[in-house]
Amino acid sequence: MMNMAKGELAYLPSEVRLYQTDPQGVPTKTITIKRPRSVLILDKMPDVSSCIVLYNGEQWHVDKTHTYNLTEKR
Repeated sequence: MMNMAKGELAYLPSEVRLYQTDPQGVPTKTITIKRPRSVLILDKMPDVSSCIVLYNGEQWHVDKTHTYNLTEKR
């Protein structure tokens, strides 16, 4: 994840695991996406290695190392 901000679009490659947590931060639900997806960054977690994204109408956590900026010039 290259310095992405809230509201930006991110690319997730296939086979990335997303998870939801309870209020204490304990994972309660996980899924592994089968195809690459574009998601919206809802929030960055500065003290942990994950960010919150919008996927299929729900908020999910994803490891920042699996997110890529869609608007980045290559």
